[in-house]
Order: sequence, then structure tokens, then C-alpha cells
Amino acid sequence: MRIVAALALAALAAGCKLTNDTVLVAMLVQSPPVLPLGITGSTVTEAQLFLGHTSVTSPSAGDVKPVSGATVKLLRGGTEVATLAESTAQPGLYEASGDFYQAGSTFRFTAQVGSDQYWGEVTNAPPAPSLSVPGMDGTTRIATYPSYAGTPQFTDPYPLSRACSGLCDVAFYGVWSLSGSSFNWSATPNCTNAPQDGAALLRFAFLDDSAWRVNPFNVSKPGCFPTADASSYLVGLTALKKGTTSGNTGIASVAYAGTSDAAGVIVSAP
Repeated sequence: MRIVAALALAALAAGCKLTNDTVLVAMLVQSPPVLPLGITGSTVTEAQLFLGHTSVTSPSAGDVKPVSGATVKLLRGGTEVATLAESTAQPGLYEASGDFYQAGSTFRFTAQVGSDQYWGEVTNAPPAPSLSVPGMDGTTRIATYPSYAGTPQFTDPYPLSRACSGLCDVAFYGVWSLSGSSFNWSATPNCTNAPQDGAALLRFAFLDDSAWRVNPFNVSKPGCFPTADASSYLVGLTALKKGTTSGNTGIASVAYAGTSDAAGVIVSAP
């Protein structure tokens, strides 16, 4: 469920008219801390921040220069929990990983450049989104279908539901094919609604995120669960809360924080 640095790059290259020329894009994402029974894998929390300057003067023209050498930190409840190191491959991108996500906490990213400090903050970081799929056992968190075709609950489209009321937080889903009983979150998903190109990233982050707030997500069965043979899948859903940024950053600046839930899907026979 990782949101890559392209989110920041797409925002900076978008050509938005800005009041201030410093843009900060930050994201904190935790993979599911609890996996379905019988599946093992390490929880991963990733923090990313991109800092740049732009001199955009119109929606169709502009340039962006990454800001290197900043001192970037992540604070939880006012206490530093991580120092983000600048990527050697991508100037202006600062990253850290660790075990520092806590639902309900306030997270603040700070970026110090000389005497100037910029920040992005998310208050009351959300809990796991309580993912459910049709026929899921509440104890094992696994849904087992006797066959790929002709099973009433294994429908197309296939609903991925979460517990939320009113306007839901934005969320990303992913479905992975399983091989064995262990799982690595860096694996490529069969399907995902996480933004995968510049236009989609821009629409999600700065224009209209309503497509990521729906409940349930009705996904393509052949696209997300492509194998009609007996097979196993892991479904993940990450809820992300949008926060605020400091007044000395441009209007394209944004901060997100969120964590994930997971369920298993087992197809017993073709």
C-alpha cells in the first residue's frame, strides 16, 4: 500500500498557481499490524516527505527544484520519533521506516531549511478501517469459497467494505496473490486504486478525492482475483486522513497519515 514519491512529484509539476513557493508533501502509512490467521508478515510503517521550490506563475507553466540538505523529522505528540534521511536517488525526498504509528496520535512532519521551518500535521490519526469481505470469518478473518465460479458470495464486482459513517476517509485497496504462508508488502498487487500515474496522483491529492471515499469499493473479480484454479489472496485496505500544513508553504502542500487492515480470500477449487 505504499504511496511512492511520485505523489509529491506530480503535485509539484502540476502547474498550480501558488501564493508561496515552498511545497511540502508528506505521507505516513502503516501496513496492517494484524494479518489473517495463518499468514505471516512484518508490519511496515513508512514516512515520506518531499520538499521543493516552485516559481509557477500560471496553470500552464512553472518549474520545480527539490530542496536538498533539509533537516526533516517526524514528531508524535510533540516527541520526535524519526529523522528522515534524504534519498540518494531522489533529491528533495526524505524517508524513514520504523514502528511509530499510533492511532489517535498527532503526527507532525517538520522540515528545517536554514532559519525557515515548514510543517505538515495530521491530528487524531485514524485506526485501521475494519475491512470486511463477503463471507469472512470474524475470527480467522478469512473468506473461503468452494469454487471460483457459481459461488454466491464470490461475486463480480466484488465488494471490499469498511466501517465508516458519514464522509469516509480516503482509502487505498490492494489485492495480492499468495504463495505459501508468508507475505511481503513490497510485492506487486494484482489490482489497486492507489494512484499509479501523475494525472491520478494529482486528482487524488489536490482536486477530487471522492472516488477514494466510497464504501464499499466494488472491484473487478477477474482483475483482482485472476486465477480460477485453487488459490489464496490477501486483501489490504489503508485509510488515510488528510491534515494541514504551515502557512508558509504553497497551497499545493498536503499531509496524510493512515493505517491498514487485511483479510484473506481462499478459493478451494476452480
